[in-house]
Amino acid sequence: MKIKRIEIEGFGKLVNQSYDFSQFTVVLGNNEAGKSTLLAFIKYMIFGFENRTKSNRDFYPQDSKIYGGKLLLELDGEEIWLERIKTKKSGNPTFKAGYSSGAEISEDEWLELINPMSVNLFDQIYSITQENLQINREKDYDAESLDAQWRMALTTGTVALYDKEQDLIKEKNSIYTSPKAMSKPLNIQLASLEKIKRKIADKEAEEIGLAPLIKESEERATEITRIRSLINQLEKDRQDLEHKLNYEENYYQYLDLSSELKQAEPIPDQAEYDDLLAQYEIFNSLQSEISYLEKKVDSNIEQLQLLDKPRNNFLLEEDTRDNLSQIQDIYPQALEEEKYINQISNKRDNSWKFFLLAVIILTASSLIMLSDEYRIYAYLALALEVITAVIIYIYSKTSSNTQDIADTNALNDFFNLTSYFREWYQLPNDVRGQYQVIKSIETELQNLYLSFERYDNLENEADLSQLYANLDDLLFNYPHVDNVPNMIRIWQSTEQKIDYQKRQYNALSRIFDLSEDEEINFDEIAIQVEEIESQIAVLNEKLNSLIDDNSIISVRIEQKKSDDSLEELHMNLELVRTELSETIKEYMIKATQIDLIKNATASLSTHSLPDILQVAEEYLSLLTDGYWNQIDLDSDLLMLTNTDGVSLRLLDLSTGTRDQLQLAVRLAFIKAKNLNFPIFLDDSSLRYDKDRRGNLLSILRDVAREDQVIIFTSDRAFDREEKEKEVIRL
Repeated sequence: MKIKRIEIEGFGKLVNQSYDFSQFTVVLGNNEAGKSTLLAFIKYMIFGFENRTKSNRDFYPQDSKIYGGKLLLELDGEEIWLERIKTKKSGNPTFKAGYSSGAEISEDEWLELINPMSVNLFDQIYSITQENLQINREKDYDAESLDAQWRMALTTGTVALYDKEQDLIKEKNSIYTSPKAMSKPLNIQLASLEKIKRKIADKEAEEIGLAPLIKESEERATEITRIRSLINQLEKDRQDLEHKLNYEENYYQYLDLSSELKQAEPIPDQAEYDDLLAQYEIFNSLQSEISYLEKKVDSNIEQLQLLDKPRNNFLLEEDTRDNLSQIQDIYPQALEEEKYINQISNKRDNSWKFFLLAVIILTASSLIMLSDEYRIYAYLALALEVITAVIIYIYSKTSSNTQDIADTNALNDFFNLTSYFREWYQLPNDVRGQYQVIKSIETELQNLYLSFERYDNLENEADLSQLYANLDDLLFNYPHVDNVPNMIRIWQSTEQKIDYQKRQYNALSRIFDLSEDEEINFDEIAIQVEEIESQIAVLNEKLNSLIDDNSIISVRIEQKKSDDSLEELHMNLELVRTELSETIKEYMIKATQIDLIKNATASLSTHSLPDILQVAEEYLSLLTDGYWNQIDLDSDLLMLTNTDGVSLRLLDLSTGTRDQLQLAVRLAFIKAKNLNFPIFLDDSSLRYDKDRRGNLLSILRDVAREDQVIIFTSDRAFDREEKEKEVIRL
């Protein structure tokens, strides 16, 4: 698997960031730059978000509402995108994944794809840190324990299983080591078991001597129990009778209600009930329609009264309609005659105007040619011509109009007909203007006809008469139809009483036998209650006497008894036995787990240790420039041999050499696992000098040919030595 790209929405201090990764990538940054945060993001995206604990940090971002992001991976030659998002601290994260082709992947399918890779394998093996490379740095270790830890690291990749084995040994020894270790839980429980057994034997011997008193006490206790049982039965009988007395009022209410219902009118069946309701609806409908029509008739009468006006009456007269019809007929001819008269008048006016204008011009022009003595005569002639023109104009206008009008019959008839309306309407002098007024009068008359037609009551009065007849027929067939609501209320009340009677019957029948004709005698029930109370009082007196006598016997028995009862001792015995069984079971489980770990380690060592040692030997030789070139197992002791032929135990090696050996072993183990998963190194070469760091990089580049390698470091030397495309700077 290879990580190609990271897109972070919000994770710790990293918000809206994206990074591209190659087969060999160096993530460079100072302390607190976010290297560990970026590594944690990769882990959380692959395996899921982890809750905050003492060992897990909370990476919920402060500057973003979105927690999580997206990875682009390459697995088995196919690209896969993987997304985990969380929007609220208390909410559940979402998971989405799929191939670049579009096919989606569920979370279970994703975990199956990377199986057997797990979060523990990621933390302990594939995330190589200075911390998880440490093996036994304490001062009080020995060669045997150190070799055991290294053997575990070589066969499992980590010392976690060795630490687990040591913890199990401590837990097993804390339970039991030997019979002489009396402070151990197993020995304490065995001693407690023997002590309780002795107490039980003593207690059984003690109770044999108390047998007569115990027998007498048991007999009295039996009699006390019998009397208490009898009293309880009498108390129950008394309560039952008192319960019946509590229903006395309900019983008599039931009888009264039953008598009332016998005298009530019968409720109609459903068909009659539905028919009556239907007729009542018809009755209401007729009433509504009659009321509506009566109001409409009255309203029409009021409107007709409002229309009774002199002008409306004038318009409705027959002469008015005749005049309007005649005007309509002669209007076109009158209009043509008016146009003709106007044209003739215009021609006359123009002829004498031209003549007078010519004379006036001629006279005016003579004023220029005449001498001064004759010019006065010209002025007089000009004035006379103007006066003559005015007189001729007035006369010609009046005489021509009068003559023209006198000679046109249609025009005279039109004006005579329109003069009929001058009393009610104002008419202009021309034909077209008067005709427009006549048209408006016709429109007004038509609207008046429509109003009279709208308010005509003949049809309404006919409908009203029919509705009155229908109402009379309905009342004849159903005389009480107008009282249906009151009848329904009575029937509903009767139904409620019947329902209430049934509920009373059901309640009372659980207490009394109502099938009998005789009434229940509550006085007799009260007498029975008094008799039972008397019996209870006698039995209580006898019971108190027995209790007092038995108390005296019990005191005598207790005086001779020891503190613990036999029953309590047996209970304690069973409790100790149970605890002892659990302790033994826990001890055996721890011992079995230790044996399983040892057997598994031995089996792994036999099959995989030689191959891992060979690869680790090559890596260690490269790291140390060939100085340490051989790793051997001599009598189950791990020995390192250098170029000088000197062999040293792990106990005798320097801290730096052991660090390099552990890194070589880790890389060899990863190569043996062959899981095709990226390898992460988080500042794991801080103690290396320049040459050893160069050797490590050569090894990692060689490893990167098969598995992706991602280095997180604060060492600026990487910025100078690595290719630009292989460095991500934070």
